[in-house]
Formats: sequence, C-alpha cells, structure tokens
Amino acid sequence: MTLHFNVSAKTEFITTASNEGTWVSMGVYSDGSYGIQPGLIYSFPITCEKGDWSIVQDDALHCVWLRNNYNNDKFVNEFGLRVKTELTSIDARVLPNPMLKYQGTQEVPRVGCWNMIDKKMVNGGKVEFWTCVSFSRLRQNESLISAKHRIEMCHLACRSLEFIMVDPWEASQDIFQRTLTVLCRIKSSLCDSGRISGESLKVMLVCGSDLLESFSIPGAWIPETICRDFGVVCIHRERQDIEKVISNDDILNEYKTNIKVVDELVPN
Repeated sequence: MTLHFNVSAKTEFITTASNEGTWVSMGVYSDGSYGIQPGLIYSFPITCEKGDWSIVQDDALHCVWLRNNYNNDKFVNEFGLRVKTELTSIDARVLPNPMLKYQGTQEVPRVGCWNMIDKKMVNGGKVEFWTCVSFSRLRQNESLISAKHRIEMCHLACRSLEFIMVDPWEASQDIFQRTLTVLCRIKSSLCDSGRISGESLKVMLVCGSDLLESFSIPGAWIPETICRDFGVVCIHRERQDIEKVISNDDILNEYKTNIKVVDELVPN
C-alpha cells in the first residue's frame, strides 16, 4: 500500500500569511461555524497568519460579496443571473462513524482518530512515502522567562512536608511538553526509582473545572488516554456545572468514575 499526500499548496498557505481579502478552502475541525457540528472535519474558508489558521465567518463573506458587487457585473447581467446575499443551504446528514475492527476488538473513531494501543494488525501494508503537517495552535511563547525561581520557591515551601515532592523536569524542558507525556514520565520515574510499586501507584491530573471543560476541544488534549489510564482530580470552579460538562462529552462521561471532583477550598 502506498499513500501519497499532496500537501505542498496547503503547507505554503499555512506557513505564509494570506493576502488581505483572500482565503483557501481547507478541511479543518469545525468550531460550530456555519451550523456545522463542532468536532467534524469540514471544508471551510480559511485565512492564515504567522503559521496559524482561522475560519472566515459569514459576515466577512458578506462584506466580500458587497465589495465585489456581483449583481451589477455586466457579464452576470448579460446572462440574466442574480447572486444571492446569503449562503446556499443544502439538506444533508451526518453519517455515523464506521466501526473499525481489529483481531477480535472493535473501535469507534472519535473526532477523526481512534485508539490503537495494544491493537494488532494482520497483513499490514507498507507506507513508502508520507508527509506529516502539524496544524497545532500550540506554540512555545518566547516571552516566557525561566521557571528556575518558581521551582526553588516550591522546593522551599515543601521541604518540611514529607508527603509532597517537587518534580522540576517539565519546567526545565526547552520546549512545550504535552500533559500525557508528563504524566507518563512521573509514573515511570516513581516506579523505576523503587519508591513505590506500580500496582499501588495512582498518578492523576489535578486541574480546575475550566480546564476539564477544554477536554472537549478537538485536538487540544488526548482525553481518553488521560481519563482511562490515569484519571483526573477536578477542582470545582464557581459558576461551572461539572456534572453537565462531564455528561455532555462522550469520553468524559464514559470514564466519569475516574474523575474525582473536589471543592475549591482556597480560591485561585
């Protein structure tokens, strides 16, 4: 099996800013624009700047329509055509995700991806050529200062507490580290050092309910692995309905028993 991805045009558009008033049609995650269900990969009008992309909204398209003045174009009038001011709406339906089967197991893709951990392939194909393009919005902020002093403050605050330890690994890295990478590193570090056995160790992510709500943003997190293999201790924030946040997300609702909610005793 040979896969070829023609991404050169899209890559150039992503890495260079688009000219004012221009955009390209590109398949990206829906944020709910144009009534498209959030999370679906759909073709939208896209503009790019500084390596980032954004969806052109309906009002911007309407401004372009007014500026182009199509209905006063001589060629349009010559053929007796009229251009509507609103977008054309076409009845359609969202097809359910196909069930993927692997050697006795089944998996339903979610937000364009599926879990391949511990899955086995039979007669797998050979990919001779491939190209990977990252459209991630996560970029290292060059204005951030070193965390050296904050780490030292944490060490001083915890030096008299035997049940709290400070791990400076993440803060000492030169580039951004994904939360899942940090969780895996903490677990392996504690087990490899012999401080605690893997059977009795439970590593969990501590976060506020506002961050837990962001788990539903496509591509921002790897929520299934975090909730299933680790777990979350969620601090309740004022004016947020955590039960609703969990029940409205398929993955959070599936692993809700692994999400522990605690009250915010000290406001942040």
